[in-house]
Amino acid sequence: MVDDLGAVAARLRERGFEVDERERESFAGFLRFHAYDPHGNRVEVLAAR
Repeated sequence: MVDDLGAVAARLRERGFEVDERERESFAGFLRFHAYDPHGNRVEVLAAR
């Protein structure tokens, strides 16, 4: 959970990580995106609407 989803996504992109926002609005009550850590693990980042 983060307060500013856009800022976290931007920071990850600046550092070369791919940010997948295809499921951004698919979880009721939240906005989210997925990214992969350097080991290939999928990481979900959420923010309350």
